[in-house]
Amino acid sequence: MNLLDHRILIWDHEGYTQSRININQISEYFDFLCDSLKSNSVKISIDIKVFNEIFADQSIPLGEIHELHPELIDIRSLLLSQISNLSEHIEYTTHVAPNSLTITPNIFSNNYSHLVIEGMRQSFNYILCIDGVHIFLSMEGIADFDILEISNNGSSKNLLVFNNMHSISEILDALGRSFEMNVKHDPIRPHPHNKGDKVSILSADQNNAQALLIFAKGDSTGSNKLYNFDPINNVYVTFIPHRLEEKKYHGYNIDGIPKCIKKIL
Repeated sequence: MNLLDHRILIWDHEGYTQSRININQISEYFDFLCDSLKSNSVKISIDIKVFNEIFADQSIPLGEIHELHPELIDIRSLLLSQISNLSEHIEYTTHVAPNSLTITPNIFSNNYSHLVIEGMRQSFNYILCIDGVHIFLSMEGIADFDILEISNNGSSKNLLVFNNMHSISEILDALGRSFEMNVKHDPIRPHPHNKGDKVSILSADQNNAQALLIFAKGDSTGSNKLYNFDPINNVYVTFIPHRLEEKKYHGYNIDGIPKCIKKIL
């Protein structure tokens, strides 16, 4: 799940004046985000109540901020238009988060609207109920940390934080990759090569393989192969594109990987 930092969307006066970013940076961010999501066919998640509030009369930013910061009025329609363009790339979360939810570091303060805080708590609680890789998309000056840990009633998960255009562009490109098992490498019923050669199996299951693929790295030789280490099965894995234009990959275990890849994994 790719959760958008809701604090980017709705501000009160105090939050806006104390932030290190401005509304023009937010507009530039959404312009970039819209293009990146479309080009990679990736979706982001937003709480449905927050999304609906965005299109209300008193939003982006909320309340008295319009009167105190008249420079925001002209750009508001542009920002609404940009977010509207994201609608086909948005998934909505509606689950209510219980009060025992813990978030580390604590990203909430009185500088953000109650709507934003509750919307994100609901989204975090939803993440705790689903499997997969979880990404937190934010901005420098709003989220200056790499990992966001959420927990509730003994269940916990870490969200990887991406807060600048370069890192977001890279992760959205990687999120567009899709793993497809090749029956030839099935660990239960491996199929031998046509020539009778031994074929390497893939120890990772579908979900683990998809996560490994997202964070796999390529070398600088121009090869389309990607590599990663599978800590669950204690083995290196390589991924080979079988439909590169669609970012479709299959993979299998290998004994070792290039030295240049080991340095960056």
